[in-house]
Amino acid sequence: MTIDAQFFGSVLTTMTPLVLAALGALLCFRSGFFNIAIEGQMLVAAFAAAATAVATGNVMLAVLAGVAASIALVGVVALATYWAGVDAIVAGIAANLLAAGLTALLTREMTGGSSSIVVTDGRLPRVETGWVADWGVFGDLFRGQTPLVLVAFLAIPATWWFLTRTRTGLGIRALGESELAVRSSGLSVLRVRVMTTLLCGALTGLAGVQLSLGPATSFSVGMTNGRGFTAIIAAMIGTTVLAALLGCALFGIVEALGLRIQLGDTGLPQVVVQAIPYLLALVVLSAASAVQQRRVDPVRRRVLRH
Repeated sequence: MTIDAQFFGSVLTTMTPLVLAALGALLCFRSGFFNIAIEGQMLVAAFAAAATAVATGNVMLAVLAGVAASIALVGVVALATYWAGVDAIVAGIAANLLAAGLTALLTREMTGGSSSIVVTDGRLPRVETGWVADWGVFGDLFRGQTPLVLVAFLAIPATWWFLTRTRTGLGIRALGESELAVRSSGLSVLRVRVMTTLLCGALTGLAGVQLSLGPATSFSVGMTNGRGFTAIIAAMIGTTVLAALLGCALFGIVEALGLRIQLGDTGLPQVVVQAIPYLLALVVLSAASAVQQRRVDPVRRRVLRH
């Protein structure tokens, strides 16, 4: 197994939906909204994008459909949480179950019983030429990728700037600490929550679009395969943009390694090979948690002394 430009390009491919979804989850977490419907949002976005691409052959309409489906689902979860008073975790679990069942049913209805929708027209274009492809080594990494890969990595500094340099972003962070503080600053709590919901829906929708119209160019039942929960874990590591990026990089690398291992002749059962990346991720995350706990414990001991 060789580590080359192709491998790092594979890492970018696997990271892209995780980065987009993790940024969406991070915005929700910082606003105090524990949104675990990220998995369902990615799934309905992937389905809506693939179905629209097959029906119209228009990639822009497919992208808009995917984003709209994700926004609609997270909007329902937000309404259930804030307006109906449903627990956010319960609402998120219900949304994930609804997304899984509904997309499976509609897929089989559209295809006459098949579990996948193959997209022939309306796929995302690939970066082959132009100013991005001329970036030397970086151009080699992005060549052959979809534009959403570049969008994902541009969204990282954009999200950091939004959360730390804009009034609405600061309002999102304040809302996660105290709703009264937001009201005292003159910001509308409703406006901040609506903005958070829209941004989370848009980012997670793009993640789903990348899954079905990117390298796979098809939608399969349950194709998110836990990526939404992986993005949630990445967003929860430190609850900062940088920590979320590092978490996504970790999972992207181990997933790319898993693909390389599966393609090679290791002599191991396929189930074991598929489990290796997740076991490695678990070890690294446990180590990171232990380090963070050691930093917190001295502070707790000083507090208890006083």
